[in-house]
Amino acid sequence: MKIRSLCKDREGLLWVVCDKGAVYSANVRFGIISTPLGNIQAVQIDHRNRLWVGTEDGLFLNENGVFRQLLPGKHNVITLWESPADGSIWAGTFGEGVFVVDASGKVLRRLTERSGLSTAASCLSTATEKRSGSPHLAA
Repeated sequence: MKIRSLCKDREGLLWVVCDKGAVYSANVRFGIISTPLGNIQAVQIDHRNRLWVGTEDGLFLNENGVFRQLLPGKHNVITLWESPADGSIWAGTFGEGVFVVDASGKVLRRLTERSGLSTAASCLSTATEKRSGSPHLAA
């Protein structure tokens, strides 16, 4: 079993994504959350303690135990980041840029090479916040 992604939520709980599509949550002991999703590549727990999941088929939000697909079409989401400034979720894809999604799941904008994203950052691997409050994207 390979670990693909790790995430810590506001309560300090660890979330782990494995190559078999399983999402594990750990407090004292690991527990498994069954998902209908395949090839999970990234997870993010937002400020409302909701689970966001990135897969090769797109971005999904789990609310009340139900996974809802948020991006139209098939997008290979490889990393997720929540902006502390406004709570938006930044979904980095493999070669398709970055989708910025609000807390309700609505796509606010898509950053691509055409909109000024560097060629390297179109395969976003990580994002952090600068002291100025603006995001820093890394390929």
